[in-house]
Amino acid sequence: MEKEHSNKAHYWIRAVILLGFTFYITHLVSTGNIIYYIAPRMTPYVKYASILLFGIAIFQVYLALQSNREENEESCDCVHIPSRSLIVNIGTYSLFILPLVMGFMMPDTAMGSSVASIKGMNLSADQSLLQTLSTSKTPKTSAPLSEEDTELTKLFPSDEYTEDYALLGMRLYKKEMITIEEEGYMELLTSIDLYIENFIGKKIKMTGFVYREDDMLSNQFVISRLTMQCCSADTAPYGIMVESVDATNFAEDTWVELTGTIGQTTYNSNEIMKIDAISLTPTDASATPYIYPYFDDFNQLGN
Repeated sequence: MEKEHSNKAHYWIRAVILLGFTFYITHLVSTGNIIYYIAPRMTPYVKYASILLFGIAIFQVYLALQSNREENEESCDCVHIPSRSLIVNIGTYSLFILPLVMGFMMPDTAMGSSVASIKGMNLSADQSLLQTLSTSKTPKTSAPLSEEDTELTKLFPSDEYTEDYALLGMRLYKKEMITIEEEGYMELLTSIDLYIENFIGKKIKMTGFVYREDDMLSNQFVISRLTMQCCSADTAPYGIMVESVDATNFAEDTWVELTGTIGQTTYNSNEIMKIDAISLTPTDASATPYIYPYFDDFNQLGN
């Protein structure tokens, strides 16, 4: 009887925890704040998970109610018996209750420069792509766009790993002004960074928040965004160095719209891409706090 009484308490505790997570996920989805924690492509899976959690919670309630019936006092010895240690049980349930309470108590906000200072700012294109490009000897494209583009392939050498970036670079190369949109943000900047010598002096327009390292010059800051692959745990900062005489006018985390010309500079002994600002304007934070990998047709970018 003592064992049944103990199990009943556990069933109720588990049901409350599971219903708490179900309600929390429902709250995030209904308010739209789910984007602070999960990439949009993962949101449907989180919704399915909340339905599953709700079903399990109802089953725990059913088990708790069943344990009240005298005819069910005899257990089948097929159920895992929880520990009798109060300390162990408190420790176990705290692992679920504490993050749930923190989720409800803390405001839902996008991460900013504080994350960049912890994880370190990425100021250059993916190094594996750069290494691959450096070993590429034969310019090639899978589908030349025109006779003019055939000449461009000499400026944009590629291999099977960088071919999409080379074709994207050729499309960007023809533009008077390169605008970095939310969609394909990383891919557009990576293509420019991979073929930086072809883009020096070209105009570029982009939006992001201000980030600074302690050793940056007074006329420097990084225009930054946070990238998210799956969820907030894998968020990483990515940015481009900006040089402007007005740099000190913009505080950390200020969102700015930048127009400038592409160039190169040296920072921490590394050659990196920079933008010499022509205009810097404060603007509202992006409606989508993070940028995400582009999984659609690359040919749709840069047009």
